[in-house]
Parts: sequence; structure tokens; C-alpha cells
Amino acid sequence: MEVEFEGRPIRPGSLIWSDDNIFALVTPTIMHIFAPSLNGTPDSSLVKFTSTSAPALTSQDDSPPWKLMGNVASLRNAMVPSIEFIMAAWSPTGCTRFKGCMLACITSKHSVFVYIPSSSQVDKQWRKYTVLDKYMLKHWRAENEVDLGMMDNLESVTLAWSPKISMDNIGSVLAVGNKSGHIMIWHVTDQDNVRCVKAWKTSSNSYIIKIAWSPWMIEDSKYVSTLAYASADGSVFAQRLKFSRISPLENIEVSEDVLCSPLSSLYSCTCLLWSPTSPDSARKSSTLAFSKGNRVHLWKPDSGTILSWRKPIAKAVADMRWDMGVEKLFVFFMDGKHSVLRLEQDELKVDEEYTEFIHQEIISQCHLQERTNVIQDEETDNTKDDEEGDDEGGGGGLADSKLQLHIVSASRSAGGSFLATLYYVTSPFRMEFQRERFLSCTVMLSKTYRTIGTLDIGTLLERLQAFIRLPNSVIIRNPTYELWDILLLLNRSSETNEVEGDLEQGLWNILKSEEFHLRDNDQAVAAREALPKSDVLIESRLESAIFSGAAITAARICIYLWTQLQNSTIADSLKEQLKERTVGAIERIRRHNTYSILKYFHEILSTGSNLETQIQESDYTLLLLLCDSILVFYREDKGLLELAEKTYSALHDQSNGECDVREEMKILQEIKKEKCSTNQFLKFGRESCPACSSEVRLESQLHGICINGHRWQRCSVTLLLLADFHPRTCLRCRRKVLMVPENKSDMTPCFAGSMAKSWLELVLRANSVCCFCGERYFTALRRK
Repeated sequence: MEVEFEGRPIRPGSLIWSDDNIFALVTPTIMHIFAPSLNGTPDSSLVKFTSTSAPALTSQDDSPPWKLMGNVASLRNAMVPSIEFIMAAWSPTGCTRFKGCMLACITSKHSVFVYIPSSSQVDKQWRKYTVLDKYMLKHWRAENEVDLGMMDNLESVTLAWSPKISMDNIGSVLAVGNKSGHIMIWHVTDQDNVRCVKAWKTSSNSYIIKIAWSPWMIEDSKYVSTLAYASADGSVFAQRLKFSRISPLENIEVSEDVLCSPLSSLYSCTCLLWSPTSPDSARKSSTLAFSKGNRVHLWKPDSGTILSWRKPIAKAVADMRWDMGVEKLFVFFMDGKHSVLRLEQDELKVDEEYTEFIHQEIISQCHLQERTNVIQDEETDNTKDDEEGDDEGGGGGLADSKLQLHIVSASRSAGGSFLATLYYVTSPFRMEFQRERFLSCTVMLSKTYRTIGTLDIGTLLERLQAFIRLPNSVIIRNPTYELWDILLLLNRSSETNEVEGDLEQGLWNILKSEEFHLRDNDQAVAAREALPKSDVLIESRLESAIFSGAAITAARICIYLWTQLQNSTIADSLKEQLKERTVGAIERIRRHNTYSILKYFHEILSTGSNLETQIQESDYTLLLLLCDSILVFYREDKGLLELAEKTYSALHDQSNGECDVREEMKILQEIKKEKCSTNQFLKFGRESCPACSSEVRLESQLHGICINGHRWQRCSVTLLLLADFHPRTCLRCRRKVLMVPENKSDMTPCFAGSMAKSWLELVLRANSVCCFCGERYFTALRRK
């Protein structure tokens, strides 16, 4: 899939892909913002682009408030008469009121603008959220008329958003580098409280031109990220930043330089990026990759080693992208070639070296278009010559025409499923005073490079076993992305009957291994030490406690694997064996989640807080439904029965008697006296059928069926119907649908905005997907 844009991109990194599936293409005159619909394959007609743009810049409205003294100002204005975009960066998700991403950019006048969507629609318009210029003046205590030294402090050159900060609705902080070698950390997500929370002078004596944050690590009860930055003189540095887990924006600690690469006055750094984390590297630091000219360097913080690789005959590196979950680095050169580097311990190996990346059809199509244009031009020239009586034929410009392909930038989607490549094509122009003609700027969306393309069956089984070996106490970051690749290869191998015997035997060996036996220590899921204060919303507490990164454990991965294999062509005997091993884990996690939600509810009660501001009306449905599930499914658990009785009474008292629980209390007492039949269900349901509004009773943990036969899937965490029932409203498009229900799944073959193929995968990813707009957020608990 390709889409063309007017205007020429200006630098590597011009094409950026946000976590909520939106592109931004930075050109000097306009910021193209467009969203692809990924419901189909990249080659199908279902992949379409909805395009908008950020407001155009004007000298009158977007010039910085400061100015230089004397003739210097006139000289600079003459050199840069207009205002243009030079770079941009997406924030993590959850920073706007629509739970989406912010877009920060720098202009040619070195101002920092932050844009947010003005609506929740797919064709959303973008508006200016805040401008850092006035806050810069306040921070540096400068007047509107400044000298050259103060100008270097005020003018920003590069920026980068931190990894997501989930506490106190911070979302993320913005690191900005300026001309004087300073780095400032800005809190910009709260429009009423924009401020600089940390600033320091780096070891660089020149411009800061690149900044990159590493993923979070936990060290000494603090969140730690290594901030790498590159200066205009070719040096690359790194410093460790420590954030408090209680008050992240206070007392930020900045270490000394932990990396100082050799000075390179010939080439400056063009690309600077950290590797993503994976289950194999969950306890290790990420690897930093940076390029200078046609040379690539990799720095490993754990060992302090710097590995280098260079392609002597290659042009400069245009962009680099890490493969998700695997220590592989794709290096794109400006002439359309690429190389694939693989990191094995402290050794750098080359899998593919300087090969064609863009399909030859692109060049062929451009040649055809160029030939058509030249022939048309020649026919026009010949017609004019004939009219003037000139007998000489027109010159054959096509013979001298040679198209050149230039890759400018590449960007991966969240999870690495899709790769977008930005390229343009030039050709010599026939007029002597023009050296080349700019033909087009094109974004190509492809699935060319996926992890599944580089895994053989032996590597697949090794990586699968690595997941199973992880203890429950280990935090696994983004596990489903790599598991998705593994399962795609599983399914592909079995469909083509390639090494099917080896595949099934390997899986069987894993299932029989001791590592696969699931542990009972699911209390680690709660991550109690990471809970926010008890006076915050119950919704926030549940997000942190149940749906945090710590909730992804080996047990949950086994459940996910079993769910995915149900739709594969793997032998039924293997599916049954896997089911036997995972059904116990599913039951334990359900019990634990039920216990945790109700227990946190009572913790809030004990604080004496005003429940009206912390519990929405629809939360009562959730709490009552979980208590009902205890009576129906966990009646042998005395601890859960006591908790249900306590919750019923509390809900009755808090609602001033409007919540009638007399039948439930009666059944509960009969259960305690062992006088209740094991197959007795409650006589009514808490939910209404989304299709016909009839009552749906809690008779199964997997699905709900109304009296008219409509069948709906249930959330494996909350037991709520996964459908468009009344408490569920998408925060983005405001429609009454959160997820595609089971009996409508044929309408959308893939969840909009997501690569998820099962309900349980969405639960493991700790978010839901609206089937209309693709908005992703926490499961049934995030409602309005």
C-alpha cells in the first residue's frame, strides 16, 4: 500500500508512527497527519488512509516572542524569512483527553509547539495545545529582547518524549535540547501547569541534535531511564535519570555521563534509538544504536562495550529500526539499500548486507512514468519544431535519464506488525541549469519484515520455552507482540505441513516439561507496592493493581497460548493437553482478580472517602456481578463468601437501601449452612442483552445468553458482557460499543486498530478496542 504527498521530507525521522496508529510526516511547509486502517492486509483494498494536517505556520502568529538586538536580528530574519517544521515526536498514549497521543514539534525559528486532536473522530482536526516559548522566557528569566548567549538558551533544536508515566495523570514528560548544550525536562500534559521540572548543562559544548529515552527499569525503588543525546560535533553521550515512584516530577536525579563516544567532526549522529524490551531481555538494559555517516554503533550499557559496523561503499544511513522482540537492527541507506544486523551477546553479525529493500516494481513504475513524461515533452517540442520548419529531431532525453531512489525514513507500528518506509525518486532534468527533478514523496506500508520471516522451527520452540521458564515475579513487557509472531509461524508451519512432526513433538516436550507446571503464587500479580494512594479513583487503583505490566506472568502467557492455538491447525490432542495444563491457571487468576477488586473496594470504604466521586453507577454492576459469581462458581471458598457478604452489605448501605440484595444474602446464608443446591442460580441477571434488551443471567463464565438466544462473550477478568451494553461508551467516538461481540466477529476480521485475534489477547494486553474507531484503553473498567 502506498500514498503520495506533496513536499520533500527534510531529514531522517521525518516519518513517525504513534502508539495509537497515526502517522505524522514532517515536511517544511506542512505536517501531514494520517491514519491507516489496518483491517486487511497491506496489499488489499481495505488498507486506506484518512489524512488531515496540523495548522500551517505563519510568521505573524507563530514567531517566538523574543528578538535579537541590532543588526543580528535583521540578518537572521533574512536568512530564515519563513517558518517551517523541522522535526516532530509522538507522546505515549493516554496523554490527551481522548486517551490518545500528543504531537510535539520544533519549527525553524526553534519554537516548541504541542498539538492535540480537537475531536474524537477518525478524520480528527489538530489544534495547538501549548507553546513553550513563553515558559522558556520565564525559566531563563529573560526579557523579550535578548543577546546571542541568551538566544542559544531559548532556541530548541530537538526533543523526545519519555516512556509512559501512569501515575498522577502525568502521561509523559518532554525532554528538549537547545543550542547551548542544555537539556530541559518539561511537564506539558497539564495545560494549566506547564513547567520545567529539571534542567542541566550537559558535557556538550555545541547543539543537542538528538535525544532518546530508554525503556523504564526499576532500581532502588525508583524508575530509571537512560537518556542518550547527540551533539552537533559528532559526540554521543548518555546519562541515567531516576524518578521517584511516589512523586515522579520531584527531585529527579541525573547521573554523570555513562557513555561518551569518540568525537567525530566529519559526521554527526543521524539516528539514535534504543532497542525494545522482550521477555528474553526483561532483566537487561536496552541496547543503544546510533549512526554516523555509513557507520553503525551499538552500545550495551550492561557491559559498557561499543560494537561498530561499517559498509565502506554505502551511502549514509537514512534511518534504523529495531525488530520487535529480537536483537535485530534494520539499517536503511539513502540509496534504497538496507542491511540487517544481529546482536549475539557481544558480537555483531550481519544477516543481510546492502541488499535492495524497495521492490523493483517501484523503479519500473517510475521509469514508465518518466518515459511517458519525456515522450510527451518530446512530442510537444517536435510539434513546435515542425511548425517552425526545423527538420532536426528532438533529443532523446530518455537515454540519459536514470532514476535514483532515496530512502529518508522508516517507522514501525506499535508491536512491529507493519513497516512504513518513506522514499522519494529523483531524475536528471534535461535543462542544464537544473541538476535533478523531484518526482514524488511516497509512504509505503508493508509487512515485508516480520519476526516470523527469520525464525526457524528450532528457534521458535526455544523462544516459546523461554516464556514458560519465566517466574511469575518477572515483569514481562509487551509479551503478546512476540507471542503473536510465534503463533503466526506455528500456524503457518502446520498449514504447509512443514516439519509438522518436529513442531508437534517439540510442543509436546514443552508441555511435559517441569517449567510448564503453573505456579500458585499469583499474588505477585497484584503488585501491591506499585498501588497509588487510597484516595484516588477506584478505576485508577484497578488499572495499577490488576492491569499493570506486572500482571503479565508465565501463567497468563500459557492461557494466551492455549486460546490462540484453538484457532490453529495444530493437532487436537495437543490442544487438549495444553487445555488440561492451563484450565487450573485460568481458575486461579479469576479467583484472584475477583478477590482483588472487592478487597480494594473495601480499602476505599475504610478510608472514609466520598464514594460518589470514586465509584460510578456502572461500577455497582461490576461489584454485584463479581459477588454473584462467588455464589455461583466459588461457593466452596469460605474466604470469598465472607468477602461477598461484606460487599453486599456495604453496597446496600452505601446506596441507602436502593440496592436490594435480600435474595443474594438469603442464598449466601443457605450456602454457608450447606442447604443450597449446587446448580441453583440467581433468579435474575445484572445485565441486559445489547440486541433485544432482555435479561442476561450469570450462568457461565465464558458467555451470556438471553432468553431470545442472543449469545455474547464475557470478559475473562470482570465477567461483564463484551458488547455494546449501556455502561460502555467509547471515550473516543462516543458510540455505545467497546468490542466486537462474538456473533458479529465476521463483520470485522481483525479488531480495528489492533492485531489482536482473540478476546483473551486483549485482556492480556490490558486494553479494549472499539470496533468503530479503534481506540484502545483498559478493559471493562474504563467506562463513562
